[in-house]
Amino acid sequence: MPRFSSWHALTLWPTTLDARWGPWLASEDSLTARLEHAMPAPLGVTVLNEAFERPHPDEQQRLGLACRRHVRVREVTLNCGDTPWVYARSLALPTARAEALLARMGRTPLGHWLFRQSATRRSMLEITTRDPLGVGALAGRRSVFQHPDITLLVQEFFLPAMTTACRLPTPSR
Repeated sequence: MPRFSSWHALTLWPTTLDARWGPWLASEDSLTARLEHAMPAPLGVTVLNEAFERPHPDEQQRLGLACRRHVRVREVTLNCGDTPWVYARSLALPTARAEALLARMGRTPLGHWLFRQSATRRSMLEITTRDPLGVGALAGRRSVFQHPDITLLVQEFFLPAMTTACRLPTPSR
């Protein structure tokens, strides 16, 4: 069962989080592009789950959804070679256009599509130094993307292999 922790507005930077995390948590550019630049091996995507599910309570609240509404969930890892660096969980409001878009995504990172869309608006970033999904994350960020074809909550959690390779300090909890 997921452990839900508080997410913080980016403006409330936790004192337990070293400033060297800033470029990873606070940047509003494509995390996929940032990872590709930092990785010594090609970026790969492993699709872990694609299903209609009920969102977790904090996700439901962030999307402003009524209880018991199902969303399209996509869970992937972004890998450096075969090593997972980032666990990503994205939730889309179910529409025919969103379903078609996500069905075509396959092993392509969502960031490749999102950041090529001029009509996309992004909410303020929220960050956490907890591991609310129990995936071994050291820190995470999330925001909602609004596009005429899709509303998407994107949550990205940074895993130990990435933080070691990028020489980021472990946040104190």
